[in-house]
Amino acid sequence: MSEERTIRGETVMRWEDQARYALRPILRAMVIFTGAMSAVLLLVWSINSTDDDWLLLRHAPLSALVLVAGGGWPFFASGFVLVLALLIVTRLWSFYHLPDVNRRLSYEATQHGIVTRDSADFALSVPWSSVVEVRNSNHMMRVRLAAGGWRTVLWRAFAPEDRDQVLSWAMRAGKPTISLASGAAREP
Repeated sequence: MSEERTIRGETVMRWEDQARYALRPILRAMVIFTGAMSAVLLLVWSINSTDDDWLLLRHAPLSALVLVAGGGWPFFASGFVLVLALLIVTRLWSFYHLPDVNRRLSYEATQHGIVTRDSADFALSVPWSSVVEVRNSNHMMRVRLAAGGWRTVLWRAFAPEDRDQVLSWAMRAGKPTISLASGAAREP
């Protein structure tokens, strides 16, 4: 394949794409929420505990934790479900309020970088030299930029042989690569 060519592709962003993209931030938020709620429940327990509860904690810590969880699990579970539902609903709301012209994407990839453009003519150019990490799956390639943000390339926009070339260009920057696809990615 010639290194001087430009590979073009087009696709329309779907809810499944938004769900795949939003999964990691939602999971991260739920882990943080779980840790924070656990700390709050332990704090409330420690403020309201008696001397016998403290002795139980010292001599049988597992029994004391079961005691804490037994009293606070309805609050914890309802808060967990509420936060999870709010995160999912806000992602759904933001996706369905995104105008159709912003969902139609076109890509232009060269050996120097990739340009993503929507039908409203908003364009984002990513030079391969600014890529510090590549995550590849059967559905998409995510690249982390030196500035800290992530950009997503939807593979269905490209022919299979073009996907391999775009992935090769992204990986050629010499950055670490994580492949989630079965056999699709290879080290440079």
